[in-house]
Amino acid sequence: MVRDKYEDIKKRHIRLLTSGKKHTISQAIVDKYKWTVDQYKAIEPYIVNNNPNCFKTMNITQKRFTKKEAFDLLEKHVENETTLKNYFSRVNTFLKLMNIDNDIFSDIFIDTHAMIKTITDTYKDPTAYFGFILFILSKSEKLLSIASQHFKINREKDTKDDIFDVLKTKFNYFKNKRTITDLHKRRNDLEYERVYNQIFNIESDISKADYGSTRHLVALMYTHALYDKDNIIHINPRNYFRKVRLITSDEELNDIDNFYNTKTGRLILNEYKTASIYKPYDVIFTPSVQKVINDSIKYKKRSYLIEKDTGGVMARNSLSELVKRIFDGYTIDTIRKSIESYEINVKKTNRDHLAFVSRHTIITQEISYLAQTTTMS
Repeated sequence: MVRDKYEDIKKRHIRLLTSGKKHTISQAIVDKYKWTVDQYKAIEPYIVNNNPNCFKTMNITQKRFTKKEAFDLLEKHVENETTLKNYFSRVNTFLKLMNIDNDIFSDIFIDTHAMIKTITDTYKDPTAYFGFILFILSKSEKLLSIASQHFKINREKDTKDDIFDVLKTKFNYFKNKRTITDLHKRRNDLEYERVYNQIFNIESDISKADYGSTRHLVALMYTHALYDKDNIIHINPRNYFRKVRLITSDEELNDIDNFYNTKTGRLILNEYKTASIYKPYDVIFTPSVQKVINDSIKYKKRSYLIEKDTGGVMARNSLSELVKRIFDGYTIDTIRKSIESYEINVKKTNRDHLAFVSRHTIITQEISYLAQTTTMS
């Protein structure tokens, strides 16, 4: 009688598992063969699913925050698919780093200091990992509550430190440590005074030649709209203006979206890069800026502050590319850093205020953004 080699393989797996010589069997191997009912019962306790997006624990309680809850939370708050995949990967990374094999994500906070040490010992630049933890804590009151309870149990008696503040301090420290290596390059690249003056000259030229157009509006938003009636900066821009809804009453506001009230000149930015850590922008444009915006709306009826020529919200990178074309190749990032450097080195703006309108720390200004006061080549 011809032996069934597949049956022999299955029996060998069973024998190794039940004798203790082998401790697990992957789902991929299980799926490869046809098992009898009795065979499957024998191997079932040893099956391990290596798919990082599968969940071992589905039971939700108030005292623990599972991997599935973390994935659901991220799917709700992260739109970019690449970022979402990276964040899913970081959930799995933290579970693996902290030897959590029960899918209870909140268990990584049982010993916060051990978690911090593990991250800093494992990664040369752990900035992104601290940033991820701050993000997910900021999006879940439940997780933050559980993590805070763990932290209070283990923190030193003489301190009133908060877990979020401790992690934020670590995040800022490593972010600044990383960016200091770029300081020399930034010093050479950012001729801040020339860039600053040039973008305002460009806005002036467009205002005369193409008043109220989309190009003019974009140029305005990255120059004069950044300042209040006293010529004090109130926004240091990123790609903030892509999806700003036009409204006529503050009753239409919510805590999620970005808005511009055409009646009052009030701009509210709830959604921006560091919104999970800092407060929303809430500013009033000057009468001259309001006039340009209102005139542009008369020329082109629309629902958003800046729209495509054919109408509707611009694609994620379209506004960035448009800014680059309008400002002779300068990116939003270059404009932002040049404005900040100019404010500090030329206008002598208070650094606390500038950090607030930039939505980052003073140390970030010092290391990541500011060029030296000497002329750069």
